[in-house]
Amino acid sequence: MSKPENANRTVVSMLATNPTTVEQNLARVWHRHVDDLVALGVPAEMAEHSMLAAALVRAARSEGGAAVISRLRDAADAFERELLTGDTPCRQNYN
Repeated sequence: MSKPENANRTVVSMLATNPTTVEQNLARVWHRHVDDLVALGVPAEMAEHSMLAAALVRAARSEGGAAVISRLRDAADAFERELLTGDTPCRQNYN
């Protein structure tokens, strides 16, 4: 195969990649290899924050920012109620 044909295939491949594909590929890497990354020295907190950020971006793109914010507020309110009432073991883990 000639160099121009190779270059054309590379460009077509790059153009075929969209943000959703990139997000899906990163999610697969993180979920399959997060333990390996941490073992190699990536701080666990950094891996966790990256996974959370990717999930939030994906949710915002698929559901819309307002819906994601509403769900996060509902989850935060429920978590706060659990912590304040002491109904769950969460209180032990986060105090």
